[in-house]
Amino acid sequence: MQNQARTVRLVTIGLVVLVASMFAYFAWVLVSPIDLPFQRVDRSMQMTSRVDGQTLRASGTTDLPDGSFIDWYLWRESIDNNEWPSGHVAVQSGAFSFDADLAGWPSGAATAEVSFSCDWGTVQPKQVTDLVGEHCERLGGEQIYVDSPGDPKQLFVPVEFTVP
Repeated sequence: MQNQARTVRLVTIGLVVLVASMFAYFAWVLVSPIDLPFQRVDRSMQMTSRVDGQTLRASGTTDLPDGSFIDWYLWRESIDNNEWPSGHVAVQSGAFSFDADLAGWPSGAATAEVSFSCDWGTVQPKQVTDLVGEHCERLGGEQIYVDSPGDPKQLFVPVEFTVP
């Protein structure tokens, strides 16, 4: 009788541990994408640009980790073009820069945009996603942009420039 009671007790403890572990796992899965203040990592980017002849020269600074990839795009509302100049650049010593060819662009206003994300564009290195989250879920700050509800976060900075 004692062995049977002991077996029942051990099975009961095992089931309680199993249920508690499953509950903790599912709670973490549901809570981890939520923007909790103690998990948030505030980051920012600043960018300036200048046009030198037919070349846009853009440079900026950021507090993102070195090795982070920043995507860049140029566009104009007045041009119907699916082949906008674009690329990506890695952060080195807290800075980034890129040049873009403006040959063939008519005079007028245009926009250079830089963005840092984990799910759009370039895949981020592991040391970066360890900080901001695999889907940038811990990314925070004033420059955070979310395209649609449920979409991943990204840092987004547009800068206007004029094509001569």
